Order: sequence, then C-alpha cells, then structure tokens
Amino acid sequence: MNKFKYIFTLFFIATFMKLSAITLTIEVTNIDTEIGNNLVFTVSKNAEEFPKKPSKKQIVKISNSTHSVKFFLNEGYYGVYVYHDENGNKEIDRYFFGMPKEEIAVYNYDYFGMPEFEKSKFYLKEDKKITLKLDY
Repeated sequence: MNKFKYIFTLFFIATFMKLSAITLTIEVTNIDTEIGNNLVFTVSKNAEEFPKKPSKKQIVKISNSTHSVKFFLNEGYYGVYVYHDENGNKEIDRYFFGMPKEEIAVYNYDYFGMPEFEKSKFYLKEDKKITLKLDY
C-alpha cells in the first residue's frame, strides 16, 4: 500500500509541476553550418546571471541553419542570449574591450553596445515563442 501512495504522490507532483511550467521556445535562424559545432541557448533571470552565468542553458550540435529548444520556466522576467560557439569551448569569447567575438542573438538587442539584461528582459506569463536571427 505504501508503494502505491508513493507512486501516486510522485505522479501528482510531476503532473502539477508540468502543468504549472510555462514553455519558452527559442528558435534561431541563419546559422552558418560551415563554422563551429555548437549553438548555446541561455536564459537568465537577472542582470547578475546575464549572459555569463545563466540559470538555464542548452547546447545544441549544429546540423542545419535553424534550431530551436524549449525551456520550462516559472512566471517571471527573463533575458535570452544565444551564441554560436565557433571554437567549441562552451564560453562566449570576447575581444579585449568586451564585445563578443562569436555571433550572438539576443532578445530585444539593437546591436549597439554591450547586450544588457535590462534592455533584453521580458515578462513570461504564458507559453511564448521567440525567433532570433544570427547575423554574420
């Protein structure tokens, strides 16, 4: 009987968590498949995390010019930062003055100055799909 209660409790918790999570789908287009192996998708909850220490991160091996991933998140503010990891070190390589060497795609980024959380953040309250384009 205890085993049944345990299984039922786990099922209930898993179902509740799945129902309460909000799906953020991030699609990136215009990926150059000739250079680099990985595309790194990051999601940050605040400026301290953005973009170097994100709360969520997924790495995708590049196989075509468009890729998408899904993150399951709670309601709140988030910033999205994606970069083409051309040398495979799983880090954002930068010039000495801080600008990224590798191609990036950032939500609400106008490509003037450094990407900032405050400029790129958005409030997630329901399922959302974001499409970003890498510019080489």
